[in-house]
Amino acid sequence: MIRVLASVLLSVMVSALPVAANVSAAEIASKYYPNPQVFDNTYGTILSPSEIVALYPMSAEDEAKLIQVVPQCPVNVDGVWYKAEEITLFNGHQLHFTTDKKGGLYAFTDARAMEIFLEAEYGDIFNTSTDKAMQMLRLDRSELFADWLYSGNLMLLDPYAQISNLATLGWDNQISSAQICSSAPVTLWEYSGFQGSSFTMLADSSHAALTFEGWNDRASAIS
Repeated sequence: MIRVLASVLLSVMVSALPVAANVSAAEIASKYYPNPQVFDNTYGTILSPSEIVALYPMSAEDEAKLIQVVPQCPVNVDGVWYKAEEITLFNGHQLHFTTDKKGGLYAFTDARAMEIFLEAEYGDIFNTSTDKAMQMLRLDRSELFADWLYSGNLMLLDPYAQISNLATLGWDNQISSAQICSSAPVTLWEYSGFQGSSFTMLADSSHAALTFEGWNDRASAIS
């Protein structure tokens, strides 16, 4: 009798337990890593800005519609210095922005010319033989922020990540400041699909207010 009662009691206790649910890897990732880009990143072909321009060229019609954003500083375009407001002289042109070691703002109508400038200034920064182990382990990430002075929502970006449409992550036209990792540069693109003008931020650089360079809330893609 005692054994029967014990068996019945055990059955009742087991039936009262919650039913185990199948939990997907995506659900686990979203719980512990709320930024899906961290898990979505792929490490296929690593591309420099000039290679991306070659793969995703703008049509002449779309380029003619480009309107340049006035930065908060003078800008050197293809070797000539201009006042900040004179950047509008280049409306209708795809420009590739970057900075030198002193923080001066430079722009180039040719992406490869920008890369040559940066290589002369910093060395071979687009060498894609970066330590793959570090990339795969995600030990070195850039930090992109929704507000100035490294505040607001945060996106962690793996080295050489390529995101063609930031809107899929809720980050379209949201980046306002950035701290770039030590192992790879980051290039912001004005429009999704790596279109429009671009701004390349060097490895191990900090940008407390991207409005200074004319890139506050302007990025729709990243490479």
